[in-house]
Amino acid sequence: MLELIIFFIIAASVVTMLYMVLGKQVGEAPETPFVDEIFGTTSGPNETAPQERRSRHYSGDGGEGLALINAGDDSFNPDEFIDGAKAAYAMILEAYADGDLETLEALLSDEMFAAYKEAIEARAAQGLTQTTDLARLLRADFVSASSADGLGEISVEYEAEIASAMTNEQGEVVDGDLDTLSRVTEIWAYERRLRSATPDWKLISVTEAGEDTFGSAPDFTPKA
Repeated sequence: MLELIIFFIIAASVVTMLYMVLGKQVGEAPETPFVDEIFGTTSGPNETAPQERRSRHYSGDGGEGLALINAGDDSFNPDEFIDGAKAAYAMILEAYADGDLETLEALLSDEMFAAYKEAIEARAAQGLTQTTDLARLLRADFVSASSADGLGEISVEYEAEIASAMTNEQGEVVDGDLDTLSRVTEIWAYERRLRSATPDWKLISVTEAGEDTFGSAPDFTPKA
């Protein structure tokens, strides 16, 4: 009888500890919201309380606009967006250097895609090949955000160390230098129709935000 009581106490303690760690009863199915790999747009079951979804970014640059975007689409989360924007930056740089039009079309607005496609075709017509190495993305910060007529727009300032070079058909470098890093600062603006069936934010413009430093290696990315 004593052994039975001891066993019961141990079992009860284990169950209590499991509940404290997991925060839910055994048998409760976890929620598995889908997070878009590019811009972190969450869809699917989501019962997170609004105050738990608040982000430090709401009190920073563009905070008022970010709050308006969230009000127009409660699936939006600034922390997830900025993580996705970092990934998009690298993907677009790589896709442009590789001439990957399929990837670019999925990430760019129609106008930006036309500009990138024209630049890629012009590069190919000259027999040039571009190589771009994103050595390090130093930061990605919100600059501004707005929401009007169901359309959200967000600008992000990137600072990165990039090495880039253009080579001809003989493999000779005709511009840039892969051994020279250039610190590039640019502002990229993204746009999305809020509550649309597709979660993708599209790049609509790229502008210089400062003079390149660390050398003369350009990034060759079209500005629009």
